[in-house]
Amino acid sequence: MAARARFLWARVHPWRGRCGMRAPARAASMGVQLNARLMAAPEPEHVLELHGAHAGCFDAVNLSTAWGRISRVAATWPARRQAAFFDEHRDALERLHASMHARLRDFGARELANTAYACACLPSDPALALMRSVRERAPALSADFKPQELANIAWGFAKAGLRAPPLFEMVERESVRQLRNFKPIELASLAWAFARDGTGKLSSSDALFEGIAREAEARIDEFNVRSLFNLAWAFAATRRADERLFDAIALAALPVCDSLPPQQLAVLAWAMGRVRAQQPRLVRALAAAAAPHASRLQPKHIVMLLWSANRCGAADARVLRALSCEVARTAKTYSALELALVLWASAASHAADAAPLFALVARQLAPDVRACEGRALSLLAYASAVSGHAREAGPLLDAIEAELPARAHALRLPDLVRTGWALAVARRYPPALLDAIVSRVNALPSTALACESVQLRVQLHQINLSLALLVPAHLAGALALSPPHAALCADALRHETAPCAPSAPHLTVSAALAQLRVEHENEYVVPGLGCTVDIAVWPPTRRGAPRRADRGAASAAERAGASMMLVEVNGPHHYLPSGELRPTSALKHAQLRAAGWRVLVVCNDEWLALPAGGPRLGFLRDLLRAGGHAGPRAGAAAVVRRANDGAELAAAVAC
Repeated sequence: MAARARFLWARVHPWRGRCGMRAPARAASMGVQLNARLMAAPEPEHVLELHGAHAGCFDAVNLSTAWGRISRVAATWPARRQAAFFDEHRDALERLHASMHARLRDFGARELANTAYACACLPSDPALALMRSVRERAPALSADFKPQELANIAWGFAKAGLRAPPLFEMVERESVRQLRNFKPIELASLAWAFARDGTGKLSSSDALFEGIAREAEARIDEFNVRSLFNLAWAFAATRRADERLFDAIALAALPVCDSLPPQQLAVLAWAMGRVRAQQPRLVRALAAAAAPHASRLQPKHIVMLLWSANRCGAADARVLRALSCEVARTAKTYSALELALVLWASAASHAADAAPLFALVARQLAPDVRACEGRALSLLAYASAVSGHAREAGPLLDAIEAELPARAHALRLPDLVRTGWALAVARRYPPALLDAIVSRVNALPSTALACESVQLRVQLHQINLSLALLVPAHLAGALALSPPHAALCADALRHETAPCAPSAPHLTVSAALAQLRVEHENEYVVPGLGCTVDIAVWPPTRRGAPRRADRGAASAAERAGASMMLVEVNGPHHYLPSGELRPTSALKHAQLRAAGWRVLVVCNDEWLALPAGGPRLGFLRDLLRAGGHAGPRAGAAAVVRRANDGAELAAAVAC
């Protein structure tokens, strides 16, 4: 290829007269011949040599072509060679940039777009200065931009990380008008640019992304693998869960999974998980294709694969085992934060196979937990709590519990709350840490707490409930959130657990209760706690008791005194592989019982195994008479057990 370029370079004849040019010496002919020599230049040095000899003859097209040729070739070099080139030819490059600045008013839309694209490929201080000038000039030529130029200029500024709101507004406006004329690669580049720049996250970009989605969906077969990858990443990064588009991407990507590099497989799987796309088959195929190349994956890519497989319900035991084995093999090369992220991504699967990984990380990090940053500590504690592997991670939790109180004042509030909450979930209540959390939160203005994330406020609500209901009195003392702060956190839980449509098994249980003439309410929000339960069973109507229409106003104490019962209809996702309740459900039930409620549990698989009619009615009748147990699943006959006043509380997390 280089030999061919040198041959073409040699074929261009020397020029005569002014700038050595043959007749006819017209400006257009000069530009054409200059462009021919620039495009044939085998090395950037030849471009600079040509500009040095004939700078006065370079027009806007020639200058744009010259810089594009330099960046296109030099961008393929290693960083050391690029640095040497800039040092050796600094003066010549400055002269080229000066010429471009001087002629920028003559640049058309195409030259501006090509210049921005080239500057982004080979960033430097002079290139960024040139892009700032392009940023000022481009919006005035909005009507002249064609699809390729719109995609290129947006890509260039996004790649360079140079903010240009007026320019992106112009690109968005013109792109929406011309979307039907965009090629697939241009659609993908445009979406990528808006996502990378951050403009795509704004509601003002809704029309653009909606148009891109519909065009891409209609022409998905024309997209190459790289464009599919960029398109999926852009919509996931901006949290635009366009179901129709992601279904189309999945159909197009599934046959070509094996042709993608393992890093891109991981990012595509992450994109599917990010928007909760219902594509477990694709995510499973992506993870399976990447697993044999696990040794080539960076820690962040392994985290992406583990997390997306669990989030999309596509976890495959063999794939997870292969990824975990690779982490175990190379664990000593991982930073504490990378190991924490791996455990965080693995925690959602609740897989028994992950126990050795938790034990390995605990052995590696426990002796040096003081060196872990706050985010790593919080993720390690969180993963140990929600995964059901608190026993394997015991030494690590011991070290975190001992280290955290001394560092509580220096941690970010989200890291402090997450870590304290996870330790409480693991039935660890360091008084100094709880005091630090409560004191720090109570010192915040209510307006500042309201601006924190919903997840943080939910965790604070759970900590507050644990202090009131589950933590021994000699440890909890008078610790509690102030009433205004407690109300804000309770509101966050109500927002997160808003009632939803009942599941099919839930509806059959409700119908059976109706056949038994048992008054009840579906999707009941428990007063005081704020969580939602599947079914609230009202006590038998007695004289003086509130009528059904008025029972929503009855207090929790009145209901508890009247033997109020709550029924949870639990599907498989409520249980660990061992059959025990997952920590989320365990904490919810423990708090309800500690508040005086009776909690009954109906397991989906046992319930659906019973024939409809008499057997199910008899099962519910016995359950209501005897009370329920939230422990391990067993046969239908063994589900009915008397509650042991909440002593079955296991490692628990926020509901």
